[in-house]
Amino acid sequence: SIMPLNANLFRRIADVIEREPDHYDQTEFGFGSNYDDAKACPHIPPEHVHTCGTSHCIAGWAVALTPPAKRPDDNVFNAAKKLLGLSNSHAHYLFWSAWEPPSGMTVPQYLREVANRGKVF
Repeated sequence: SIMPLNANLFRRIADVIEREPDHYDQTEFGFGSNYDDAKACPHIPPEHVHTCGTSHCIAGWAVALTPPAKRPDDNVFNAAKKLLGLSNSHAHYLFWSAWEPPSGMTVPQYLREVANRGKVF
């Protein structure tokens, strides 16, 4: 069964992308990639800037913003899917390297709207 959507994590990803757009790159984490990169990147509390210099897609940020002890031991795609409470199809949609938010919305606006609605649209 699918977990409820993790609205808080969606909002935290929106905040970090808004604050540091240069550290958002939707193509950065491939589906099958091992997440040693994410594990090497220290957990960044929401009030601190991201310091390890890497960029992440939505999936990568979901993992990077989660303390290492709470990260599922899986690849980035599956770990982020579990952390965000997404179905497989919604994860494929949101983590697709060419994904863009609906016309007229920024990525942070879209992520906050998903959090507010409690579902991907």
